[in-house]
Amino acid sequence: MSAAKARLAVTVPCLLAAGLPWIIAPRDLSLSPSGGPRPAETRAREDALPLLTLEPATWAPLPTTLCNENGCGVSFLLETPPVDARIVLILSNLAIEPAPAAFMLRAAPDPRPLDPANRPEALERRSLAQTCDNPGQSPPTEPAPANVVPPDETVRRLHWPGIPGRTAPEWIETLQLAVGRRVEVRGPERSPQTLQRAEELRAATEAVLPAVEQLLGPVPDLDGNGGLTLVLAPPLAKVATGGRPLHACVVPHDFEPGRTPPHGNAADLIYINPTENPAAGWKTILAHEAAHAAVCGARAERRLPGLEDWLHEGVAHAVECRAASNENVRERVERYLEETARSPLVLADAMRAGRWRDPGCRGACFLFVDWCLREHGDDWLGRILQTPCGGTDAVAHACRSDFDELYRRWSLHVLAEGGTAWPTRTPAMIPWNIAAPLNLEVAGTSSAFVELECGAGPHDRMWQVEIACGGARRRLQATAVRVFRKKTEAGSERTTP
Repeated sequence: MSAAKARLAVTVPCLLAAGLPWIIAPRDLSLSPSGGPRPAETRAREDALPLLTLEPATWAPLPTTLCNENGCGVSFLLETPPVDARIVLILSNLAIEPAPAAFMLRAAPDPRPLDPANRPEALERRSLAQTCDNPGQSPPTEPAPANVVPPDETVRRLHWPGIPGRTAPEWIETLQLAVGRRVEVRGPERSPQTLQRAEELRAATEAVLPAVEQLLGPVPDLDGNGGLTLVLAPPLAKVATGGRPLHACVVPHDFEPGRTPPHGNAADLIYINPTENPAAGWKTILAHEAAHAAVCGARAERRLPGLEDWLHEGVAHAVECRAASNENVRERVERYLEETARSPLVLADAMRAGRWRDPGCRGACFLFVDWCLREHGDDWLGRILQTPCGGTDAVAHACRSDFDELYRRWSLHVLAEGGTAWPTRTPAMIPWNIAAPLNLEVAGTSSAFVELECGAGPHDRMWQVEIACGGARRRLQATAVRVFRKKTEAGSERTTP
């Protein structure tokens, strides 16, 4: 290769399917960020590089690689696409830790003409299929009427465990404020305003609870009071993240039998912020929290460990969309699509990772679980609740597929549809003029969507493209996709096969 070749440095994570018959094995590229000369053995192997050539609505996987202390990389030949073609590289970092990884990507024109009689072996191509069925929205359910009985005057003392760095633990003495067939509402005082709020919460919960339980199974009645208990908890009024108030929450330890305060209340409880009215509406918020309660109860009954945070939240958001509305996740989905490379999917403990209630991460976990349900049906939820694992292994078990392959297919869906059936945009693209450098960082289990710009020139030319990553414990995955844009009814552009 001549010294005048264009050079390029890119920080990117790659998205590759595992377990497939790859044409070449991953190799150490030994690249320098400055684009200096490569070792002789690297140049000698260039003739064996596979050729990437894509027809419309097709994609090709590149080999998954696991980095050692010297890093790792992959390379291929790219046939210059037609002027009107759009080639997108989905570059993903599959390391579970959310810290970003540094990558380098470079390209240079290949001096050899593309000889039709002696073409390099091509990478496997596959059709880009759409899965864009509308999410099943449960029909509105009329809430059960309140029981017309005198209120229970018993004072019930419950322990609020607090949220580290936000609220301290404290006891809440509660009175019965409203009661229905399946829901009881309790709080510290019985003002007319509080009683009205309690009745609204009871009605909203009983309206969505049947749809939630149809998907996840019944919420167990751990304390034997006949149903789910909502607790108006003043400490929640002190909690906000990024200007967003906390409307309600569930404490998983409450659902573990045999626990006593301060380690848990051994009761099926949802804590409610008594001062807020969520823009998404109480039905949507309570469907989300009832989903958490059903998951916690089902896992505790089976003596299984809890689901990891990302999977638990993804399930709750997917269920809320089916039992109530998508108003609570729309903004989160938009945030994820704006910054896919900075929004990790897998967060076992979001608070410890400094990502508690992070909107981009929540958008990612919702889109992933929603896609799993579209692909595998609602029975997928039952398999998740019963698997002894709690994170990516649980997903692989429920889908009967390798997590790396599931992640790649989901990323293709995000590219094609924006990840949802309702009108939205596709992920933000990072333009790459392959004759110039580009630097990126991509967090663990997240992806950058890089659109190649090859410029004008002869279309019988090939480009040598190399992707490298420095640092150990990184797992790279990359997929090349050829797409085009079409106009939606609203006039915005969507990327489609």
